[in-house]
Amino acid sequence: MKYLILIISIGFLGCSSTKKIDTTKTPNQKTPKELAIRDIIQCLNYTQIRTKENIMGLINLQSQKRYDSIFQNFFEFNGKYANVIRDNTAGYIDQNGKIKLFPQYDFAFWFDDDFGYAVKNNKAAIINRKGRLITDFIYNNIGSYNEGLALVKKGDIYSFVNKQAKEVFKPNMNLSSQYMINSMTEYRDSVIIENKKESKIGLIHITGKLIIQAKYDYISGYFSDGLMHVQNKFHGFVDQNGTETIPLKYEEIGDDFDEFLVHAKFKSNWGFINNQNETIIPFIYQDAQPFSDGLALVSLEGKKFFIDKLNNIKIPFSEGIRFIHSFKDGLAVFQMRKKYGFIDIEGKIKIEAIYDEVSSFKNGYAIVTIDGKKGVINPEGKIVLPIVYKELSLPTQNFIYYIPMN
Repeated sequence: MKYLILIISIGFLGCSSTKKIDTTKTPNQKTPKELAIRDIIQCLNYTQIRTKENIMGLINLQSQKRYDSIFQNFFEFNGKYANVIRDNTAGYIDQNGKIKLFPQYDFAFWFDDDFGYAVKNNKAAIINRKGRLITDFIYNNIGSYNEGLALVKKGDIYSFVNKQAKEVFKPNMNLSSQYMINSMTEYRDSVIIENKKESKIGLIHITGKLIIQAKYDYISGYFSDGLMHVQNKFHGFVDQNGTETIPLKYEEIGDDFDEFLVHAKFKSNWGFINNQNETIIPFIYQDAQPFSDGLALVSLEGKKFFIDKLNNIKIPFSEGIRFIHSFKDGLAVFQMRKKYGFIDIEGKIKIEAIYDEVSSFKNGYAIVTIDGKKGVINPEGKIVLPIVYKELSLPTQNFIYYIPMN
């Protein structure tokens, strides 16, 4: 995952009311527990908690075992487990389909290891996979563990704690009064800091070493090929010492050096550079997507085609065919006569354009739609899940969740 790590805020990332919840309930009103779940789900940027008409089921694509219409929310598998909500109660399901719920908490969420957090009365505690408390309910924010450490917030103070909940580092102690903690990076060994006066952000390591000065409007929060994307009016990259090795002169730029190149926009045209700021593919294109499977989708004079890293056209523009996305799992989406299909890296049609909508392939599967109904195909075009569903997720760990047609 190449995004900033989510820090759970009880007050729910600042988007819920600080008003005290009335614990009485009249008909059609939600209980405090239902309100807590709804607010956390919304602030996690996941779908709202679902109505009875939109309850989700789960299918194991390998065994075809089904768990029909039982979940209000289902989160992707991380390792052996996936977080779920059922009957307004949080818990998880394992790869064997065993469900464990924790009604004693208003909400609970586990990260990609055996530690997570629980919420009760608007405070959070660290818990283990069995749901047992490692700490009391004393925190306002809890981040996920990595390399044995998690970032937590208690009152106005941030600190890192280990798996025994022992405090090992307080980044606040290494910051002057002009800075505050903004969030935690993907690798969780650094903290994004914000200059209170100028609202600019930078990066500090958990050792207290200042990596990137707080002088940018945006930083990606992670290093790709040794560099981190930063932005003010224009875009560029800094190295792990905070030095601007790629100057902030680009109008747009990707976060990642995909296959050692990043697509960038300069003087209104797109091209590709490497981590030495050398122009590898000239800035001549009207649009460009990242490299994948050795090819990148570009646009010139209104025509889309695929190029290689030497700027040779490998899959040329074809009248009547519109290329949509870069390659994923060796296949790319194309459109023909308002229908969608897939080509292979030789440019040959692998799956005919017969679908109203398609997703890119992920883990060997793609979601397809015909007449508003969704199903799943494999890279050979074989239907592995019938096209009969209202909604489907892309599978993780061979599990896929669905909403049936009403």
